Amino acid sequence: MPQDRKNQWGSQVSKPCLPLHSITAAPGESPPGRRVMRMAAVLRVTAIASKSGVYALIKNADFPRPIRIGKRRVGWLADEVEAWLMERIKERDQDNMPAFSSGRDGACP
Repeated sequence: MPQDRKNQWGSQVSKPCLPLHSITAAPGESPPGRRVMRMAAVLRVTAIASKSGVYALIKNADFPRPIRIGKRRVGWLADEVEAWLMERIKERDQDNMPAFSSGRDGACP
């Protein structure tokens, strides 16, 4: 039996966070690439902090644009979100990426 989970605001979470492969493909199935993710799934999978954060990235052309799936609904293609995540991993793994400082070494202005 799954344990009761709470989100960062203390509200009950009914569904556990799912790994990306479980959103993009059924068990034993290759990813179809044309599944649509709603905003909640995008936030959960990418760990972007907020809706406004997603839209700021889109405005700067740093995140895939949504598609219209209804009169007042949009969604993101799962394969595009996964490609965006893979690009972040590739950037991280490049040797020339600067290391982040914790600010504890006294180098902060």
